[in-house]
Amino acid sequence: MAENDKPADDKNDGTESASAPALPRPVKTPMYQAMNAERYLRQAKIRQIQEGTGTRLLCYVAGSAAPITRDDLVGIVELLHNVPRDSNIDFLLHTGGGDIDAAEKIVTLLRTTVGKGRLRVIVPDFAKSAGTLIALAADKIVMSDSSELGPIDPQFLKKDGDGNARWLSVLSYLKAYENLCAKLRAWPEDVPARIMLSKLDPTTVVQFEAISKRARSPHGHQSVARPRPIDQLGGREANGAGG
Repeated sequence: MAENDKPADDKNDGTESASAPALPRPVKTPMYQAMNAERYLRQAKIRQIQEGTGTRLLCYVAGSAAPITRDDLVGIVELLHNVPRDSNIDFLLHTGGGDIDAAEKIVTLLRTTVGKGRLRVIVPDFAKSAGTLIALAADKIVMSDSSELGPIDPQFLKKDGDGNARWLSVLSYLKAYENLCAKLRAWPEDVPARIMLSKLDPTTVVQFEAISKRARSPHGHQSVARPRPIDQLGGREANGAGG
């Protein structure tokens, strides 16, 4: 076959591929939009708030049923990915607490990004335990009349005797240990107290004492280094030191 007698398909390959129309951009179907309507509404509200404050707003909303864990760090890194260094950040926080190590890491990520900027933590409802530690890392805390911070009670993920992982309150565990020891000091023949005390792991007691001391130490982490001023939602500022 002569060179000019090549099949038309072979001859026009380059021309056709160069002039082929671009694929249409995917569009959201009505069902997809309906299924994600709440997310789109939240995104629109976040953009509206950012335009009003001139500050990047990041939201961490977990509630009491979803404790802070190291798995959350990937999401925090994603939120901070496009935030320039030395930016002001508003961090809306709603959590019942959780892993103190994860909370410290979240603080480190936020403070590193903020740099010379300002970190303001907004607590619309509650930020307990490790969430309180995150709030204390802010330059300013904004709360409403019904907002709550809580005692610094770290939560620790530990396996029980059956191998089931569950969250333990460090303060509750130590309090139970102290109460049982006090009962046995008062009456060494208290059999129920002796049985219950035997179920508490001595190494866990030592570990939890160290965690509790670390969480409360004013020198343990920058998050509790100094008091922070607290604003009330609505523009009134409560008396506070530092800043």
